[in-house]
Amino acid sequence: MNEYYLIFLVIIAWIIFRLFFWQRKNYGYKCPHCHTEFQPTSWLAYLGPHIIFRRYVKCPQCQKLGWASVIHKQAS
Repeated sequence: MNEYYLIFLVIIAWIIFRLFFWQRKNYGYKCPHCHTEFQPTSWLAYLGPHIIFRRYVKCPQCQKLGWASVIHKQAS
């Protein structure tokens, strides 16, 4: 029975890992203060406070905290 829990946890961890990289590849953020588009570099940005299409992060350009808008990256 315990091995089923371990398999289940490994599958869930793999799904979360894949979703993290998919989100990082396809979406970025736009600073509400200086309007710079950026990609957070820390896992803490993804674990921090967020509302559906906004995330409370520090802008790397102006160094201000704010509710950055989620934006879809353009295909290269």
